[in-house]
Formats: sequence, C-alpha cells, structure tokens
Amino acid sequence: MAGEKELPGPGGFWSSPSGLGSSPSGFYVSRPSIARYIEAAALSVMSAAGHVVVRLDVLSEHQLYLAADDAVRGVFVVTAAPGGLGAPVNLDIELPWGETMTVAGDVDWVLDVPRASLRHRPGMGVRLELLPEQQVLLQRALLLREPFSVPPNVRRR
Repeated sequence: MAGEKELPGPGGFWSSPSGLGSSPSGFYVSRPSIARYIEAAALSVMSAAGHVVVRLDVLSEHQLYLAADDAVRGVFVVTAAPGGLGAPVNLDIELPWGETMTVAGDVDWVLDVPRASLRHRPGMGVRLELLPEQQVLLQRALLLREPFSVPPNVRRR
C-alpha cells in the first residue's frame, strides 16, 4: 500500500499492506504509530543524572498518585531500573494536551519486579515538589484518568 514503510530498530514493528504490524516476537498492532508509542513508553529508564521523561495520557503506564488529602503527591514511573529510595529525580512530565512541565522530586517508594503482577508493573513512586500552578495542571490531568492506587507491598523509605 502506498505510503507504508518499514519501521527500523531492534524489536521494532513493521507495517504490512493490510495495516497490521507485527514484530519478531509475534505481537500485532493496528497501526505502526501505536507500536512506536508503546515501545517508547516501555523503555522509560532513569538516567545516571536522575532525569526521567514521563508522558501522562490514557495509554501511558505512568500514573499520578494522590496524598491523603486528594492532592497529587507524585507519579508512578514504570521502569525496570528504579532509583534508590530517597534518590533525587528530575522529571519532564508531558501532559495529555501537549504541555510539558519540569518538576523535581525524589524516589518515595519502589515496586520491585518480584512484587509486580499483571495489575502492577515494576517501577517507582516519585514524590513531587509542586508549585500551586503545577498542582492545578496535574489535577486537570486526573480528569482524564484515575490515579494510581499504591499497592501495600512496596518498599518505602
């Protein structure tokens, strides 16, 4: 089909004339752009400098979590390589409507791989240091998606 092209990269997805893509692992997707999005979202890892880019939208595995007073406390970052408890983290949070904010925080809790399940992926809860206007923007993001429910079996600092 005209306009379709192969998407390069290890573990990448390929487009076919039918519009279905497949990877060497046998997963099929309806559109190559969705495959690229999922692949990129799954590769969130904290850099050595403690910098993470998180996209918050209805398809993302990353989610906001709340404090007892229903204010945004932090963000759950899905990653197989979480930072150590208390480690500083700088996040670039991409909001569903295209705006990006940079926020500082620290690793509040870790959900280890052995404790992960089909319901919870491994990752870390990053407690955010939010300005009032940032809190308002993140509360707006919660209108699009329920907050993450922190499981009881996480490692806390």
